[in-house]
Amino acid sequence: MERLNNIQLIGTDLDGTLLNKAGTMHPATAQALRDAAEAGIHIVPASARPPFGIEYALKEALVFDFIIAYNGTYIVDRTSRKVLLDLRIDEEKLEELLSLVRRFNLYTGFYVGDDYFAEIDGASAASEAYYLGRPPKILPSLDPLIRQGANKLIILEMKDYDRLDAFGEAAQSLNGLEIVYSSRRSIEIVPQGVSKGTGLRFLSDMLSLSPDQVMAIGDNFNDVPMFQFAGVSVAMKNAPDAVKEQTDFTVRSSEEGGVAEAINRLLEQRRIPKG
Repeated sequence: MERLNNIQLIGTDLDGTLLNKAGTMHPATAQALRDAAEAGIHIVPASARPPFGIEYALKEALVFDFIIAYNGTYIVDRTSRKVLLDLRIDEEKLEELLSLVRRFNLYTGFYVGDDYFAEIDGASAASEAYYLGRPPKILPSLDPLIRQGANKLIILEMKDYDRLDAFGEAAQSLNGLEIVYSSRRSIEIVPQGVSKGTGLRFLSDMLSLSPDQVMAIGDNFNDVPMFQFAGVSVAMKNAPDAVKEQTDFTVRSSEEGGVAEAINRLLEQRRIPKG
C-alpha cells in the first residue's frame, strides 16, 4: 500500500488496541511505538481516559508528544503540558445530568482537566483507580464543580445493568450531548459533536498535516470517526465486523501485538526504494 509512505502521524486507541485484556502492552507493540517515534512519526494516543491515565497505561513506551483525552474534548502537549484544546459540558447540562444521576443513584466520575472527582466511594471508584493509576477525589457533592464545566462524565454501575440502561434511556432526552456506552457497565458523556476523529483533525491541522498523512488504529465503534478522517485506517482482529468493514486492513488482535504489525508494515513500506 503506497499510501503508507505518506504517514507522519499515527492516532491509536488504547483499550483493545494498544492494550490487551489485562491492560498491558504486548512487548512487540511497545517496541514498534519506539521504532516509529525514532523514525520521526508522531504517535498520538486517543482515548476516553484522562491524560494522567493514558500516561499510566502507556508507561512502557512514553514516546508520544501529544495526548487526545476524553474522546477528543481535551488535547495536551505532553512535553510542555500546554493545553491545546479544552471543550466542556456546560453548567446547565451538568445540572440536568447530575440531577438525573442522583435519581438513579449511580456513581459519577466528573473529569475536568487532568483530574477527576466523585461523590460515591466503593467498587466503581476502585475500578476507576485500578485502570487510571490513582483514585478519584471524593467530595461531599459535585455541585461546586459545575460552574467550571466538565470534559467528561462517566456513569458506572457494576451489577445493576437495568438501572444503568434506565438512566441511559432517560439521558437521551437531554440535548447537546454525546452519550455512549463504553462498556456494559459504563456510559460516557461529552459535549455534542466531539469525537476522537474531531480531536485527530484538530491536531493534524495544528501540525499542518493532511488526512493522507495520518494513520488511525482502533477496535471499536468510537474509533470509527478517526477512521473516517485518516488516510489509512486499521482495525484490530478483535474488532466487530461492522468496524473492520470501515477500515483499509486488519491486523492481529491486541493480545497478539497487532499494533506492531501495522507499524512494522508502515516502516517496511518506507524502506522500499521508490521508482
